[in-house]
Amino acid sequence: MAGSFMIVGRPIEVVSRSADGTPADQQVAVDAISSNGRFIVFETSASNLVDATAGKVSAQNVYAADRLTGSVRLVSVTPSGAP
Repeated sequence: MAGSFMIVGRPIEVVSRSADGTPADQQVAVDAISSNGRFIVFETSASNLVDATAGKVSAQNVYAADRLTGSVRLVSVTPSGAP
């Protein structure tokens, strides 16, 4: 399952999803998990996770998912904030 990860003793969880719960439309690679498991950093060329990349086919972007709030945000941006 793309964008999924598992912490021992917990169920598998999909973190690469849009605000409405739609899974990423491309494959996902998990790059890092914070020591407490709250934050997951992943990369994907998905175009449906955040409004800034909606409908755009691009190179890999890096995202951070917050498991506590359920939010996913684009973190690979230019200094002006563009993807």
